This record gives sequence, structure tokens and C-alpha cells, in this order.
Amino acid sequence: MFVTWAAADREQGQYKSAPSLVVEVLSPFTSAYDRGAKFAAYRKLPSLSEYLLIDSERLSADLFRRDETGRWVLYPFDTAAQQVELASVGLQLPLQVLYEDVRLEKSASAHP
Repeated sequence: MFVTWAAADREQGQYKSAPSLVVEVLSPFTSAYDRGAKFAAYRKLPSLSEYLLIDSERLSADLFRRDETGRWVLYPFDTAAQQVELASVGLQLPLQVLYEDVRLEKSASAHP
């Protein structure tokens, strides 16, 4: 999912050139790519300020936020009640809300 405030992006359909937030749901097969090469490409977008990666196999999410110096800072979340703050869109919600109606296997819901 891409969130953009750019007027040009509203007219372009599916392709977005100036997202401020990108949200990815990770799969076991694409996780390394999403965290690596894809994130490296996204970091080149000057408009992007947050990148949220949501694990599909356990209750876990990683938020990368660009700070005022341009560095990317990791904010990890792994407990249901932790508040995920998406500053780029003015949204704060518990991690568990991202998993509403999602059934995780008991052994996969906790970190090793």
C-alpha cells in the first residue's frame, strides 16, 4: 500500500511517484527482498518518510522512519498492545489492530 499526498499521484492510477508511506505485508518468500533491494530503492524517494513492514507469520512489525538528518531509524513492534505511530498520516493504533481477523499459528505468534 502506498500513501501519497502528491496531486499528480492522484491522477496516475496505480503507479505512485511520491509516496510518503509504504506498507508491505511480508511473505516468507519476499521478506529478504522487501527488507533489502526494495527498501534500498524506496530510500531514494525524497518524499518517503515511513516504511512499515508487517510480518505475515507472527505478531511483529518494523517501522522505518526517516529522521530530520535523513537517516532511517528502526522502530520494532512485537507485542499486541504496542502503539504503532504512523506520523506521515497522523495515525496511531495498537499493533493488534493490524492483525484484526488474521489467524496466526500459536507457535508463530511469538519471537524465538
